[in-house]
Amino acid sequence: MNRRHALLSLASLASAASVGLAGCLSRGQSGSVEASDPSSGSGSDTGDREPATSDGSAMEPTYDLPDPPFRGMRAEPMATVAVGAQTGTATATPGTHVVQLWNDGENARRLTVRITGEETGVQFDETLDVTPGDHLDFAFQTADAYTVEVTGSDYGAQASVDRDWDECSTSVTTIRLHDGGSEIRGVTQSGDCTAANA
Repeated sequence: MNRRHALLSLASLASAASVGLAGCLSRGQSGSVEASDPSSGSGSDTGDREPATSDGSAMEPTYDLPDPPFRGMRAEPMATVAVGAQTGTATATPGTHVVQLWNDGENARRLTVRITGEETGVQFDETLDVTPGDHLDFAFQTADAYTVEVTGSDYGAQASVDRDWDECSTSVTTIRLHDGGSEIRGVTQSGDCTAANA
């Protein structure tokens, strides 16, 4: 349980780090910044198992993320970073697993975030200023085992983010950075696999 909590915590830390420089994330790497809500299900699922409506037409599945584990956070992230969005890899349900990095302090924080997929390679590698009160979401898009490394002026952390890509659940992990240190919480919500595949 401590390992799982640590893994989820570090992943959240990575997401908050991107908050401050979301506008500076235009780069040629596969991790891209999208100003969309990851819970909206707005990504396209190009897999063979698209749910259909009663008339047989394809239907975009909708995934509701659980509420963030901390009260007092702003409802909307400053930005969302799609992690692992690559062509030619296994499809996933966009935004069903999100890591948030929240700066719950009075000052901006400078963090270096590096996310590496075991099979997909480096997905994100940036030094970011996270503005006070803001958070950034990292939405995992492609099945892989990810290592998330977060370093700041007075701390460093490393964790793995593993996901069962065939599962019918959603999760939000939040790393809260405050003047006394950091705190990590995660929330998972199970879904009904039969409804999504009907």
